Amino acid sequence: MRRAAKIDANQPDVVKRYRQWGASVAPAHSMGHGFPDLVVGLCGHTVLVEVKDGSLSPSRRKLTPEQELFHRGWLGDLRIVETLDDVDRHCEEIRQRYARTFADAIAPVRPVAP
Repeated sequence: MRRAAKIDANQPDVVKRYRQWGASVAPAHSMGHGFPDLVVGLCGHTVLVEVKDGSLSPSRRKLTPEQELFHRGWLGDLRIVETLDDVDRHCEEIRQRYARTFADAIAPVRPVAP
């Protein structure tokens, strides 16, 4: 029997930051078999996101063998984020590449730190 899926300590903040950018976010960490933690949609683009805690040592942020296998076989967009800055860069990249109009590219504005 499969154990309950753990989430990285920063995952709630990562989800909140994506949503501040106007993204839709569906948690997927409980799917198992190496499937990434989040499904994120922004500007009509969908990406799978693996969350790793950037405050941990590099050895503790490594992908599990199942995650490595999934990542190698996935033919779609997949991103690993470790910090809120990673989320901001990712959202900026999505907006630059997939925004259909100027308004899509500028709204909502970049999140302001609380």
